[in-house]
Amino acid sequence: MPFGTPVPQADSFRVPMRDGVRLHTDVYLPPSPTRLPAVLIRTPYDKTRPDTLLPDIAARLTDAGLAVVTQDVRGKIRSEGRTEPFRAETGDAWDVLEWITAQRWSDGTVGCWGNSYYGFTAWVALASLHPAVRALVSRLTTTDIGGELIHRGGVFRLGPMVDWLTTTWADRANLATSPDWSRRPFAGLLDELPAVTGELSPAQWPTTPPGANRWRQLAFGDHTPGHGRVPTLHWTGWYDLFQSGQLRDWCRAQRAARAPQYLIAGAIDHQDDPHTPDGHGPDHLTDPAARETMLDRSLTPVIDFLLRHLGTGGAGEPPPPVRWQSTGTGRHTAPCWPPPGTRTLRLHLADAPAAASGPEGGALVARPDAEARPAGWDHDPDDLVPATDTNWWRPLPALPDERQVEGRPDVLTFTGSASRPSGLLGEQRPRRGEIHVPNRGLFRREVPRVVGTSPARGRSSCLQTVARHIDSDRPCRTPMTPPPGNAIVSR
Repeated sequence: MPFGTPVPQADSFRVPMRDGVRLHTDVYLPPSPTRLPAVLIRTPYDKTRPDTLLPDIAARLTDAGLAVVTQDVRGKIRSEGRTEPFRAETGDAWDVLEWITAQRWSDGTVGCWGNSYYGFTAWVALASLHPAVRALVSRLTTTDIGGELIHRGGVFRLGPMVDWLTTTWADRANLATSPDWSRRPFAGLLDELPAVTGELSPAQWPTTPPGANRWRQLAFGDHTPGHGRVPTLHWTGWYDLFQSGQLRDWCRAQRAARAPQYLIAGAIDHQDDPHTPDGHGPDHLTDPAARETMLDRSLTPVIDFLLRHLGTGGAGEPPPPVRWQSTGTGRHTAPCWPPPGTRTLRLHLADAPAAASGPEGGALVARPDAEARPAGWDHDPDDLVPATDTNWWRPLPALPDERQVEGRPDVLTFTGSASRPSGLLGEQRPRRGEIHVPNRGLFRREVPRVVGTSPARGRSSCLQTVARHIDSDRPCRTPMTPPPGNAIVSR
């Protein structure tokens, strides 16, 4: 069966949009509903499919006294219309908000909630300026579609985007198989995809600049996301591929400061898997106990936030503005981000000639070499460096050991030790002017990786992958500076 089983505890409706297209919508209500605030969740991933966990999430929200409205977005699963991401979401959000507030059980207020793409649809509901939207929960997503979701550091996210377009937007039912990564050139994978975004075809995504107005128009039309307009809970994970975009959304909302803004940052990936010391953990999609633990962890703060800001009251004092967890440092709170007591750590690449000599390579040091020295390697297009993080969405259940690539002669490594025990917070990026790449048209990007080594466990685990676009016509310097939130916290 291509779709999830209809949920018996939900009432299903086909809600008409302004152009007559009907979107399939499920409504969950508490046993004895009065006039209630609603939580709106709009997704392309099938609102009834068990691995979306939306029926479980709806059950917990209704137990807390909230109505829940889940909807398959336009062109997906049971909803009518053309299958394409982004384009129609703002208008469709307004229309379903109009429908919700006209229901006899509605008190006229709505909180919008979502992860990933349906975190984006929560933002566009706020962007629609509908007066019913009073609170927003934005998890593991970003409003910067061109610069942070589709690209990173100016580099097109080839793997995640080809995978996402193929498995989610190639058809209505999410039945397409994963892409064939043995194909060369990789650009052919994009050529085969349908024109899912109107005039901006997938083949144009890699060459459309991240800051181009076309991305903003595609995502929000003539609207703006509305950072800071309503109380918002921003939730990111250190192993989430959209972490930097989420932190930028938090910073923008804080600067606007029109309503309370909260940040939760934890050692999780895009699918809410937690970091474990050995790099392996239970799968909450197949392990019932792990699923309940994950739901407790991810929903308890959300429910408290929604009850507090949708007019039904929250218990006790409001939470601190920032709650964060680093790997191995426990849980912390702070009045701001970065937390007080953090410091920015800059490490320099040293002993460059040794960088390709083995897993240890060159050095990471507090002070740069007195004289810059080059590091060289041989690039073989028939023997590319293999990608270890092939599960972009769920790396943590089986975090790969980076030692399999660190010893290659075409991989440069630089190794150093912290002067005292530290926990990494925020995004790590090459510093402006730190790395010079003589470019003769052969390379388009460099991919530095921050890797944590554990000699006692005999493994290396990737902490963060960075990408940088290289101009084709001149030697380049790193075109990025560390964003807000780039810090080291000492313990």
